[in-house]
Amino acid sequence: PYPQDQAPIERALESDDTVRVSQGEFLLFEPVDRPAAQGLIFYPGGKVDPVAYAPVLRELAREGLLVVVTPMPLKTAFLGVDRADEAMAAFPQIQTWYLGGHSLGGVAASLYAEHAAEKLQGLLFWASYPVADLSALELPVLSIYARGDVQTTREEIADNHELLPADTRYIEIEGNHWQFGHFSSDLHQVPPAVSRSEQQAAIVSATLDFTGGRYSPHARPADQ
Repeated sequence: PYPQDQAPIERALESDDTVRVSQGEFLLFEPVDRPAAQGLIFYPGGKVDPVAYAPVLRELAREGLLVVVTPMPLKTAFLGVDRADEAMAAFPQIQTWYLGGHSLGGVAASLYAEHAAEKLQGLLFWASYPVADLSALELPVLSIYARGDVQTTREEIADNHELLPADTRYIEIEGNHWQFGHFSSDLHQVPPAVSRSEQQAAIVSATLDFTGGRYSPHARPADQ
C-alpha cells in the first residue's frame, strides 16, 4: 500500500468519549453521545490501507454519522463493488445510507450506484469520477476535488460531468490528491497549497453539508 503518516492514524484509531472505533470486518467509527440516524459507507482508494482515512472519517463520526469503511480484496475496490450491501446488512438500524469513495474507491462506488441507487440517499466522490453513466439517476451526488490534484485532475473531473446527474454539486477545494487521507508527504509531486488539516476541514464541511450533518468548530482533522 501507499506509505502513510502513521502517528496521527494511530491516534485516530483510539476510542474516546466522542467516537467509538472498532476494527474487524469493517473499520467502524460510531458517535458515542447519540445513536446515529445516518450512515456513510466509504470505499478506500486503490492500493490503500483503509486506516489512511481514519483521522478525517473520525471527524464525520464526531458530528453524528456512522462511518463504515470497507476493506477491499487485494486493496482493490473493483473486487468489492458490492461490499456496501454487507455494510447495510450489518447495521439494519440505519435506514439512510450514503456511499462515498476516494479515487478508485469512488469509481467502484459509481458501479454500485449504477445498479443499486434505490438503496442510497446520496453518492459522494472524493477526488474521483464515475465510469458508469449515472446521468439519468435521481440521486443526489457531490463531487469534491482539489485544485492541485495531479492524479485526479480538474480536467478529468470536467470531462466526466456528462456521466453524472445534471444537478450534481461540484466543490473545488485547495489541496492535492494525497491530503484526502493521511498519506506520506513523500508522495507529493508538487508542494500543496494548504496544509492537510486545512484541506480536510474543507472536506468535512462539504461532506456534512451534503449529508445534512452539522459542522461545528471542533470538526477539524488535525495533523498534530
